[in-house]
Amino acid sequence: MLKSIVQSAKEFLEKYAELGTEVLLNCRDYSSFQTILSELKQLSKEDLGIRTNNHTEYFKEGRISYFNIIENDEMCVGVFCLSKGSRLSLHDHPGMMVLSKVLCGKLQRRNMDLVDKSTQFKLAKKVYQDNDLSSIGTILDAKLESDRVFCSGDIMELSPNRGNIHSFLALEDTALLDILLPNYDNKERFCNFYYELGLELDILSAKGDEEEEVLMRADTKEEKNSRWQNQREQGCW
Repeated sequence: MLKSIVQSAKEFLEKYAELGTEVLLNCRDYSSFQTILSELKQLSKEDLGIRTNNHTEYFKEGRISYFNIIENDEMCVGVFCLSKGSRLSLHDHPGMMVLSKVLCGKLQRRNMDLVDKSTQFKLAKKVYQDNDLSSIGTILDAKLESDRVFCSGDIMELSPNRGNIHSFLALEDTALLDILLPNYDNKERFCNFYYELGLELDILSAKGDEEEEVLMRADTKEEKNSRWQNQREQGCW
């Protein structure tokens, strides 16, 4: 089943390579994308080797594990295993689409967009390509796109222009399949991390899908490096 999903993703990305970001924005117009969704619905945690008798191998208290299935210039496919109470920090996928399926468990996803989406590209290039640290600590205006709970079997989508910045909080031990289309390239598409200012993230929002203004601060280069290092030490990457 996963091989078939990957093949459909390759066909979809061929269209992206030919026509650009419009393919991601109008993904439902393409049969290869519809095939990905259809096959994702059928994919189970057992197809990826997660079973009741090996549960403790994947979920360690207070930790996140990541299992990379495919990673190349075109796409990235992997599974996050989040133990109850663990969190994937607020981060983005600039110029990308992400399809995710909750293979088991339950999580809260909070996602938003910057008012000026071009900032996702500009700030990262300043830091990583120009070594210009002046943008560190920049306060950014953002709008909350949604704050929802997803359960086993649910499929989530993220696009370049909607909900591109997101975080996850595991409400139970949760396995999450992630498909990045296309992958980060560290030339145009960098992974940026953010902090929300003046908000308590441990409380589920009562606003649902209503838009909410949010102030955010971009991580410093050092904070990003530290965060990734800490995650690797915890067995995440």
